[in-house]
Amino acid sequence: MKKIKIIDFLLLVAIVHCNLCVQGQNKFKAGIAAGATLSQVDGDLQHGYHKLGYALGLNGAYFLKPNMDISTELYLITRGTKPSSKDNIPRKDQWQTSLSMQYAEARLVSNWHFSPHPDKYYYRYSLHAGLIFGRLLSSNLNIVKGYRTDTLVTDAVRSGLKSNDLGLTVAWSWHFSPRLSFMLQQGVSLIPIYKNTVVQVATIRTEKKGFDRYVPYYISAQMRYDFISPKLNTRNIKKKKKLKVRDNPLEQIE
Repeated sequence: MKKIKIIDFLLLVAIVHCNLCVQGQNKFKAGIAAGATLSQVDGDLQHGYHKLGYALGLNGAYFLKPNMDISTELYLITRGTKPSSKDNIPRKDQWQTSLSMQYAEARLVSNWHFSPHPDKYYYRYSLHAGLIFGRLLSSNLNIVKGYRTDTLVTDAVRSGLKSNDLGLTVAWSWHFSPRLSFMLQQGVSLIPIYKNTVVQVATIRTEKKGFDRYVPYYISAQMRYDFISPKLNTRNIKKKKKLKVRDNPLEQIE
């Protein structure tokens, strides 16, 4: 069932991006992205980005201005939490949470580009900010007290995980060429993916009762490659150089 969901998601991505490419070849760009994620969950009584995962995506952008575009991005990404060596305390009353979640994300992102390359026709840096709409595809949760899995707490928290998520993303990109770039991204959920309504657990560090809520955070490092990019009118660029007009690489989009 999980495999079918993933296949359906990828087919939908392919159809949407093919349609966009046909409709907006002159001011449209599209690409792929792949990278790693480090994530954590606020509310699990653990610290740090220790959960390693992956991020795979497709993106398409439409230029509103030479140095600004709006993109839609579709991703498969893992989030979660994992105990660190500091959290692995050999005490009977120590709680540890291991959570792995696979999400399908749809992102709506505004992109601003800076610092045109002096010789080649692309911007060297980009700032990204936007919204994330996430759908939980699968999850694997294990909550341990001491050295044993607490089945009651694990089952209760698992059943309370929300299927839908809304978040924010902020990122910065370095462009090595017109098509190849490296991006660092921060993502955070705006709403908790879990709220405690049933389980009451005596915690050690806060001396409160219950895992009140889970709010995921993650950092992602990705390589991105644009396989479709705007066409440049090289004749107009040469004319502008002769007239000593400031060379803006994307002003020549047909």
